[in-house]
Amino acid sequence: HIRYGLVGIITVLVDAVFYYLSIFIFGFTPEFSKKLSFGIGSCFAFLANRKITFQILSKKTERFFKFTIVYFSSFILNSMCHDYVLMLTEFYWFSFLVATIVSTVLNFCGQKYFVFKR
Repeated sequence: HIRYGLVGIITVLVDAVFYYLSIFIFGFTPEFSKKLSFGIGSCFAFLANRKITFQILSKKTERFFKFTIVYFSSFILNSMCHDYVLMLTEFYWFSFLVATIVSTVLNFCGQKYFVFKR
């Protein structure tokens, strides 16, 4: 769980940096920025979790498709949570945090018990 936590922290930082850049540098809406940053963070998470957290060296197509299912589900949940909390509070970073916490739980369970299970 420690490796997942470390990879998770770095993934959240990747997500946050792209969220910030998308809003404040590129001028995208917070809603679009969250979807974009989540996608970029997801790519990082797959590679890092496969190699570091779960120490899987083989590159099976099946594993990538399972990961895609988990992260697409997480993407929908993350986007809905972010947009709903943003609508209620109008606080970008609070919305980002709530969405991240909710999707982290789904991502961990999905990866541990479905994608990278041995």
